[in-house]
Amino acid sequence: MTGVRVPHGRLVAPALLGAWAVGAAIGTASLPGTLLLDLPVVTALAAAPRWPLTGLVAAFAALFLAGSVGEGIAEDPFLAMVVYACYVFGRHAALVRQPWAAAGVLLLLSLNLLEPGRDATTADAVFPVLLTAAPWLLGASVQLAHRREREAVRYAGDLDAARAEEVRRAALEERLRIARDLHDVVAHDITAISLQAQVMRRTAEAGGVVRADDLRSIEGAAQQAMNDVRSLLGVLRPADGSAPVIPGEGFEQLHHLLDGCRRLGQQVDLTVHGQPHRLPPALSQALFRIVQEALTNARRHGASGRTRLDVGWADEGLSLEIRNAMLPGAEEGVRGHGITGIEERAHMFGGTASVTADPREGVWCVGVHLPVPRPVRAVSP
Repeated sequence: MTGVRVPHGRLVAPALLGAWAVGAAIGTASLPGTLLLDLPVVTALAAAPRWPLTGLVAAFAALFLAGSVGEGIAEDPFLAMVVYACYVFGRHAALVRQPWAAAGVLLLLSLNLLEPGRDATTADAVFPVLLTAAPWLLGASVQLAHRREREAVRYAGDLDAARAEEVRRAALEERLRIARDLHDVVAHDITAISLQAQVMRRTAEAGGVVRADDLRSIEGAAQQAMNDVRSLLGVLRPADGSAPVIPGEGFEQLHHLLDGCRRLGQQVDLTVHGQPHRLPPALSQALFRIVQEALTNARRHGASGRTRLDVGWADEGLSLEIRNAMLPGAEEGVRGHGITGIEERAHMFGGTASVTADPREGVWCVGVHLPVPRPVRAVSP
């Protein structure tokens, strides 16, 4: 048939059935009639995997014509074609259409039994039904098995795709976390270096003497920045012992952070309420970074004046509040990576973070509350 590509394996059974019918008619007067029936039905059976109903109708029509022409045409080959057509229909036809086709076949078989003058027996009723139903059900079972196999393969592919997407999302989240930590660490240290360099430049421009201690302070800040970046990027190196990771800074080192800020001229007042206690390492480092980022924002974007840091220890958790003066005309809605990093770190540990500004009073406030486990033993913050 034009435009239809039929796999060679699907031509074998129709060709053999057609050859059987022709071979049974050779040497008899039924050869011309057999050929007239054989060629169309063999063609329809060859295309039956694509058009199952066409093959089924052609096979039944050829069988009924072979039995009613009365020229001695052998019915067995055409009966075998009906069996094959039933199998192909069950194998390739849509499952929703098969009940309607089965009802039509049963109706045809019933009409054949009700033929006038025919003495039908129980075998005449049961045998045709079994002869068509068995291959039909076999074909439908094969179709269902193949469909389940395709669904299993598709499901496995979906699982692989979902797993790959999960890995990709996890890698993206890790890159974002590293970028956020890099921002917090580098912004703090680079700001310190920049402020110290500005002070020394102004001193030199005014004719003053740049002291060696000031240069050492810049050197120390730069070295600290290098150590922080090396510690953070150590997680990206092979875990073969060749790149040891320096332990990260924790909330226990808060006083060192405040001393560094005060050396830069940032006046920070610390008030601690409640009894401090030891924190898990990840939570301790997150709290350190939160305070570090808040102080860096206050130093870079706030007005000169004192910055207040209140730390409140309680049974239900730990509270932080960082307050500093706003620059005149500062916009309340401005948000950068630092504020986003503070909020994400707080949410990571089940806490909350709020950033509020009061332009009338000229105060910027960062508030954080985090649930913490009960103390194991008391330590100084």
